[in-house]
Amino acid sequence: MSLEAATMAPEWCLDPQPWFSCLDCGVGLYWVDLAHGELLICANAQCVGAGIEVPVWRAQQHREALGLDRPVSDAGWPRPVLEGRPVPYVTPVTAGHPWWRLTHGPRLLHCQNDWCCQVCGQGLEASGWVVVDPRGMVQTDAAMHERCLRLATAACPHLLAVAAQRAAQVRRADIHGDGRPLRDSGALTREQWTVPRLGAA
Repeated sequence: MSLEAATMAPEWCLDPQPWFSCLDCGVGLYWVDLAHGELLICANAQCVGAGIEVPVWRAQQHREALGLDRPVSDAGWPRPVLEGRPVPYVTPVTAGHPWWRLTHGPRLLHCQNDWCCQVCGQGLEASGWVVVDPRGMVQTDAAMHERCLRLATAACPHLLAVAAQRAAQVRRADIHGDGRPLRDSGALTREQWTVPRLGAA
């Protein structure tokens, strides 16, 4: 995180300890030095989880299990609005603060494996929409409905900043995950999606 970003960041992002605690010992978590704002770590040397990196979404699930937070929303439309923007289904939220650059692991995996929309979380028809770069690399983590694509491309700074992006309507059979067709996919971890037919020759 740059100095400028750090001085503008809210307190809950600068110091995660009041918000996130270790799943094993309950002590407050710290940011991993090289992954500030993305990965957390327990610094309690006596903890069995000491030194193990924890993504924000997992720490957020722990908050919810402790009753400190409720998920902002389940799948559905329209999307809730926080900080002036609609919150996608795959965006983790802590105490009303969306982690715009991050994704909720299990929700994203559900969208990828079960052909659901990453914006609203609801099932897609035979085809969905993705945003791809000139090499056919999918810049969105999963497919979307057309209405959700319009919402995402209008509101998401990442998609607005992707150079030479284009939206493409695809079927599940058009997509490869980590280089393999998705047709019979049952991935256990997030996959990097590509659409080979849309890549540069």
